[in-house]
Amino acid sequence: MATVTRIAAVSYLDTIPFLYGVAHAAELRAELLLSDFPAVIDRFRRGEADFALVPSHVVPSLEGVRPATDYCIAAPSPVMIAALAQCEPEAGILAYFYGDDAPLAPLLAAAEPFPYAVWVARADVDPSVEEAFRLALTEGLERIYEAVVEYGYAGKSYDAYGYLTRLDYVFGMERRRALEKFWDEGLKTAPRANPG
Repeated sequence: MATVTRIAAVSYLDTIPFLYGVAHAAELRAELLLSDFPAVIDRFRRGEADFALVPSHVVPSLEGVRPATDYCIAAPSPVMIAALAQCEPEAGILAYFYGDDAPLAPLLAAAEPFPYAVWVARADVDPSVEEAFRLALTEGLERIYEAVVEYGYAGKSYDAYGYLTRLDYVFGMERRRALEKFWDEGLKTAPRANPG
């Protein structure tokens, strides 16, 4: 019997390219576990998911994980972060970071566009499964318009496609370094757990 990969994520406009890619993946047998961020984090902590999209500031508190894939969710600049946050609440997850629990100020002050949500994997996930997952995400990002239509955002009062194409999903080396610096500076009393 083929193994089913469990993927925990939030179901908001920001994530529909990823969700679309997983749902239509030819090489990945997966179960999408959709909920809000607190439930995603709890599910991952309990070992109920192999991959999870989590707010970047919680990664140091997760044990036995590592950043996974070359993708994240980031706005292209601090100015864009503020602008995107003005969308209707259902339009995206940026509003999550405007609550009392999120360290927004360091994000807005970051020199590099900041990854506010990243994919993490359990330490024991097979590399071939991670590669199939990465390919599924790539496919989804190449079909943003199809994702907008399939998930019912084409008829909204705002420009869902324009919103998504202004986000930046690439988790490159510059962003990884910026995130590691953020993790180090955010943990004043204890060393950062090695995220990978």
